[in-house]
Amino acid sequence: MVKTATGIKFLAIISASLAEIQTLFNLHKDADMHLSVEDGYTNIYHRAGMLLAEYQNAILTPAEFIKEFKILQQEYLRANNNFKSSILSSKDYKFARESIEKRN
Repeated sequence: MVKTATGIKFLAIISASLAEIQTLFNLHKDADMHLSVEDGYTNIYHRAGMLLAEYQNAILTPAEFIKEFKILQQEYLRANNNFKSSILSSKDYKFARESIEKRN
């Protein structure tokens, strides 16, 4: 009887410890957050390119361009605010900068 109670307590401690480790190292959640950040900023980047192209091709008037730019700027600021918890490491930042430079 004593061995069973001790075994149950031991398993409970192990289970709680593993649950805490899973919470601490929730890599799946971090990966999803980074993908969400990437999607958000990529969307803004592409829309900014399209907006500029439409303006350069005289599809948009200066007033329409400014209106659309302000909307895009608000989305950018909202994305910055929403993704504060997903701060990149120096290594990730360097990799991202190199990737952007290759595209240009």
